[in-house]
Amino acid sequence: MTHNQLPELYCSSGTVDPQDYPADQLRCVTEGAGGGNVLSYFCTSSGQVVGYLAGYWRPSRYLEETRWALARMSQSREALARPHGVRASRLQQERDALHPPDQVQQLLASGPPARRAQVFAEVAAFNRLGRSHRESRETLHWPIRKVLQKVEDEVYTKGALGCDS
Repeated sequence: MTHNQLPELYCSSGTVDPQDYPADQLRCVTEGAGGGNVLSYFCTSSGQVVGYLAGYWRPSRYLEETRWALARMSQSREALARPHGVRASRLQQERDALHPPDQVQQLLASGPPARRAQVFAEVAAFNRLGRSHRESRETLHWPIRKVLQKVEDEVYTKGALGCDS
């Protein structure tokens, strides 16, 4: 299930089908972008949440995360919490192997602007993905209606951008 928190504000007021977005624009969207608005929930057939994914993801990463969630559909809440934590840790290790933190700091301080932007986007994507797994543990096996109500409440208490007032 994909949920657009504020369809009246972001691209889909009912008149634009996501399949109609220009492909050249979609190619330019960085992975993990839109995490404050684009949320995908992985649910059992009875509507119990087993995880979520925040942000826009390339098809290969989205499919990988979908398969990861599907493989865990029958696990209990207690059994699911650990794999989410392990997955978050592995993503952090993958991020650090691809972009060692000390090299990232040096690059961000003095590297070429285009390379800084690329590395920053890649590191941010890994961080968002790991955060999705860590935060998924809170709502494991909640009914999807309860989760969506919580999301809606947060939109109106924290604001559309997740900022505290």
